[in-house]
Amino acid sequence: MSKSNRERCGGITGLSVGAAVALLLAGKALVFGAPADAQAAPAGQLLASDAAAASAAATADTSSAATSDSDAISEVVITGSHLTRGGYDSPQPVTSISAASLQAAAPSNIIDFATTLPALAGSATPDNSSGALSNGEAGVAALNLRNLGTNRTLVLVDGQRWAPSTIEGLVDVNTIPQSLITGIDVTTGGASAAYGSGAVGGVINFILDKQFTGIKASYQYGEYQDYGDPTRKFTLTAGAGFADGRGHVLFSGELYGDNGILNTVPAYDEAGYFAMANSAANIAAGGPQVIAGPGTGLSTYTPGGLITSGALKGTYFGQVGANGAASLNQLAYGSPATGQWMRGGDWQYTDSGQFGKSGLVPTQKRQNAFGRASFDLSDGAEVFLEASYGRYWGFSYYDAPTYTGSTITIQPNNYFLQSLYPSLASKVTTPFTLGTTGAGFLTAAQSDDTRASDRFLIGGDGHVALFNMTWKWDTHASFAQTQDIETLPGTTNNAYFANAINAVAGPTGPVCASAAAQAAGCVPINIFGLGAAQLPGALAYIAGDPTRHETFELDEGAADFTTNDIKGWAGPISVALGAEGRREAVSGDVDPIYDPTYGNYWKYGNYVATNASYTVAEGYAETLVPLYTGLDFNGAIRETHYSTSGGTDSWKLGLTYSPISDVTFRVTRSADIRAGNLAELFSPGTARTNSVTNPWDNGAALLFVQKLEGSTDVKPETAKTDVYGVVFQPDFVPGFQASVDYYDIEMSNLISDLSAQQEVNACYAGGAGAQYCKYLELNAYGLPSSGASTPVIVEVYQNLYSLSERGMDVESTYEKDLATVWDKLSGKLTIHALATHYITFTTNNNVQAINLAGTNTGATPNWLGRLEAMYTKDSWSYDLVMRGVSSGSLNDATDVYVQCTAGCTPGTGIYKTANITTAPSAFYFDGSITKQIFINDRATASVFFMAKNLLNRDPPRIAGMSNTTYGAENTPAYPQTNTYLYDNLGRSWTLGFKVEFK
Repeated sequence: MSKSNRERCGGITGLSVGAAVALLLAGKALVFGAPADAQAAPAGQLLASDAAAASAAATADTSSAATSDSDAISEVVITGSHLTRGGYDSPQPVTSISAASLQAAAPSNIIDFATTLPALAGSATPDNSSGALSNGEAGVAALNLRNLGTNRTLVLVDGQRWAPSTIEGLVDVNTIPQSLITGIDVTTGGASAAYGSGAVGGVINFILDKQFTGIKASYQYGEYQDYGDPTRKFTLTAGAGFADGRGHVLFSGELYGDNGILNTVPAYDEAGYFAMANSAANIAAGGPQVIAGPGTGLSTYTPGGLITSGALKGTYFGQVGANGAASLNQLAYGSPATGQWMRGGDWQYTDSGQFGKSGLVPTQKRQNAFGRASFDLSDGAEVFLEASYGRYWGFSYYDAPTYTGSTITIQPNNYFLQSLYPSLASKVTTPFTLGTTGAGFLTAAQSDDTRASDRFLIGGDGHVALFNMTWKWDTHASFAQTQDIETLPGTTNNAYFANAINAVAGPTGPVCASAAAQAAGCVPINIFGLGAAQLPGALAYIAGDPTRHETFELDEGAADFTTNDIKGWAGPISVALGAEGRREAVSGDVDPIYDPTYGNYWKYGNYVATNASYTVAEGYAETLVPLYTGLDFNGAIRETHYSTSGGTDSWKLGLTYSPISDVTFRVTRSADIRAGNLAELFSPGTARTNSVTNPWDNGAALLFVQKLEGSTDVKPETAKTDVYGVVFQPDFVPGFQASVDYYDIEMSNLISDLSAQQEVNACYAGGAGAQYCKYLELNAYGLPSSGASTPVIVEVYQNLYSLSERGMDVESTYEKDLATVWDKLSGKLTIHALATHYITFTTNNNVQAINLAGTNTGATPNWLGRLEAMYTKDSWSYDLVMRGVSSGSLNDATDVYVQCTAGCTPGTGIYKTANITTAPSAFYFDGSITKQIFINDRATASVFFMAKNLLNRDPPRIAGMSNTTYGAENTPAYPQTNTYLYDNLGRSWTLGFKVEFK
C-alpha cells in the first residue's frame, strides 16, 4: 500500500468494530416486523441480507477501463481481463454502473436495480422464482446476461468467484455486501479465457470499497401504493486503519425485511386473459387455431369439485350448508370449450380457485455481515483476510393444489356421495372423474426456504522485481459453503390422497376402501364441496412437509502474475500468467418418507438428495501488445481440465484501433466454454408433479411425476462470440462518450433436456421420436409401464441444443457542468443511456429451429432501453430514469403465430393462426430526490425519496401461449403478464436517510 493510501486509512483509529456490530443488531427492531399472511420463521431461523445501494459516487465509464494517463495511475483493473494497465481500452464492451446510480435507485435488493439494465432482462428474482420449488431455487436472485441463462453468467466480487446458492451453481447476488459496492462492471461475452467456465454469457463483477474509512449507516422504508407490503432495510459500515496506516479493518452489515404480498389478486388479473385452442368446428369455418383474450377459464375443475365425465358431467359442488351437504349446481360451459379451457360461461368461477393463490412477493428476511482485515508486510506486499456471513429466510405461496378432471376417480359406492347426496348417487352407476382445487381442506402450495451462506478468503498481493521487470502478484485461497433447507409445508401425498378419497361405508362410519391403507392409518376425506366437514386426522394423513437439506461447497485457489515492463517495438508489452484450481461439491439428505426413490410421490417437492463433487484445474496466459500507434492486440488462452469431461480450452483475440483520439474501433473473437454443473452431471432424479396433454387419451390432461436426471455423459458447452464495436469520444463535445457494439454468438452442445410434453409428442409421433418412449412410464394411459403407481416421465440432461444470437448494444454518457453553458446556471448534469437490440435469437433442438428475437413472451424483445438523467446542485440531487420495452410477438420455443381472425387457413407444423399475435410496448419512469441536510469535514447526513413506476402503469396483459397447451391448470394463479419485461406491481416508494462520519 502506498504512503498516501496509508495516510487516508488513518481515519478513526479508535473505531470499535464490536460497537458497530452492536449497533447493527440494534437495528433489527427497525427492520423486522411480523410477517403478514405467512408462517412465522422457526425459532433460531436467521435472516439474510438485502441488496443495498452503494455508497461513494463514481463516474460511469461506458465502454472501457479508465482512460487516465499511465504515468498518473500505476494500475487499473479491467473486468474481463487480468491485465492491469492505465490508458488501455478493452476490446470487449464493459458497461460500468456507478455508485451514484445505485444510490439514486435505492433498491431494496440489488436484483431490483440489476433487472432494469437491458442486458439483464430475464434474470431470476425472489418475486418471479416462487414456483421453483423442486429444484430449490425459490427466492434466489440470479443474473442472466443476454438471456443465455442464469447458469451461463459468471458472478464475481472483485474478480473472484462468489459462493454458489444452488446445486446449479447460481449465485444469489443478494448475499453480496451491497453497502460496500462502488460499482458494477458488466462484460458481455468472451470472458472464459480470463475467468474460466461459466462465462459464456459474460461476467458481472461487483467492485467493493475495501479501503473505506469511517462509519456510515442508512435506513429506508418502502411500500407499494396498491398493496402496501412494508419493506425495511438497515445498513452499517465501519472501517479504520491501524499500525500507522499499515493495516486496515472493515466491517459491513445489512438487515432486510419484507412482509410480502401473498394473497392478493391484481385488478388486471381479474379479466381471465388467457389463450386456448379453438374448436375443430370453428377452425373449419375459418377461425384461427388459437384464440386469446379475456373471459377465458378452465373447464376441468371448480373450487369445491366438478364432475368431468359421465351423465352428470358439469355438476359441481358449491358451499356446504347446515346439513353438511354442498349445493349442487350446473356449470355453464363456455364456447368454445376445448381441452382444459373454455371461453365465456362460468369462467370466473372456475378461475376463482386459482386467482391470488400465487404470492406476488414472498415474505423475506435477510441478514449479511462482511469483514476484512489487511496488513502491509512491506511496501511491496500485503496480506488480507475476508469473511462473509449471509442468512436468508423466505416464504411464498405457489398455487392451489389442482386436481384436473382425469386425475380423481370417484366410485359409485363412495360413502360421502351416498350419505350426503342420495339423489345424485342414485344416478351414478359407474365411476366418474372429478376436478377440484380442494378449497376449504387443501392448503395452497407453500415454499419455506432457509439458506446459510459463509465464505472465508485469505490472500496476499504485491510487487516483486524479476528479470529487470516489475511483476504484480496476487494469490488467494477461499472456502465457501451454503447450507440450504427447502421445505414445502402441507403438501399432499399422491397415494395417500387417492386412498383417502376412496371412502366406503364401514361398521360405524366411513373407512378407506383399501384394507392395506386402513392398516397404515388411512382416514377418509370428504372431497365434495366448500367447507366440507372432515374426520379428525384426515388432513394430517394426506399431508406432509417434504424437506431437503443440501450443502454446496466451493473450494478455490488461484495465483496471478502480471507485468507491463516487456519492451516492445510500439510500446511496452503486458503479460498476465496464472493458475487456478477449484472443487465444487454437494451433499444432502431427504427423509425416506419424502424421497420418490422409495415410491413416495408428492403433489409438489419430490426431493432427492445429491452427493457428488468434481474438480477443475486451469492455467491461462494473456497479453497486450501495442502493434502500432493507436493499434493494440489483446489475446488470451486458457487450458481447463475437468475431472468429469477431461481437457478443453478457451481463447480470445481482440484488437483496438484509435486512428484519432475521438474514435476507437474494437473487435473481439472468442471461444468460450461452460461445463455441466452438479445438477446436470449428478442429479439422481429431481422430481416435480406436472401435467401434459395426453394424445393417447384424446388430449386429456394427465397428471404425472416429472423426473429430471443428470448425466456424466454431458460434455462442455462451447460458444464462438464475435464483437465489432466503435467508441466515440469527440474532443469537440467534452464529457460525451458513446459506443455501438454488434455481437454474434454461436453456441453448440447446449446442456438441456426435452420437456415432458415434447417427449410425449415425440413418442406418439413415432419414427425417430420413438427413442423417447423408454422415458415414459404411463401405466394404463397408453404405454407399457415399469409398474410405478404414479405415471412418471423421465427427462435426462443431454448436449441437445444449439443457439444462435445476434444483437446490438448501444450506450452513451454525457456529463456537463452547466455553469460552463451559462454563468447563471450551476450544477452538474449526467445522462446515461443503455439499449439492447435483439436481431436473432434462434434455438435449434435438431427437430425445429425458431427465432425468438422480437418476442415479448420471454426476455428477447426487439429493443430494451434505459435512459437516466441525474442533476446535482449544491445539497440537492435529482435523478430520473425512463425504462422501455418495444412491442413484440407472442411466439415461443415451440410455436410461431400468424395473425388471423376470419377466413383463416390453418397453419402446419410450428405455425399456428391466432387472433392475437403481438404484445404492446411499455414505458416506465422512476425518480428520486436526495437532500443533504448536514455536511462538514467530518460528517454528512442526507434524506432521500425514491418512487418507481411514477405513473403507476399496469402491465400489458399477455396470454400465455406456450408449449402448445396454452398454459397448465395452475396458469390463473400467476400474473397475466410477463414479469421479466413489465412492472406488475404498480407504483412503489421508498423513504430513507443516510449518515456518514469520516
